[in-house]
Amino acid sequence: MDFILQNSPTRKKFLIETMPGDGLLDIFFVNGGAITEKLHVPENFDRSNPRYWNRLYRQNRDGSFTDVTETAGLAHAGSANYGMAVAVGDYDNDGYPDLFVASYGKSSITTMAMAPSLT
Repeated sequence: MDFILQNSPTRKKFLIETMPGDGLLDIFFVNGGAITEKLHVPENFDRSNPRYWNRLYRQNRDGSFTDVTETAGLAHAGSANYGMAVAVGDYDNDGYPDLFVASYGKSSITTMAMAPSLT
């Protein structure tokens, strides 16, 4: 990836200058769920085991990544669903990125009202 966030900082510190976060790209992985041999309607995919959790990795300044899934409150997000895709945007207009996770079962929106250090 070849991207550097350009937020054009000024001495006045306008609100829009603070929105881009730390300028480092984070990674979110959508995960599935445990499938039993016999599916029942409605399906209920077991996602209690951490191996089936979606994952959020925060990029560190040195280029490495830290798993912040639990800290961000996403450890059990999408429970009983089978994750398929994700989109990121500021759904509730609070300045933090929110996640829309499309799932087989029930899709969900997770608002990320967290400290900027996690975004």
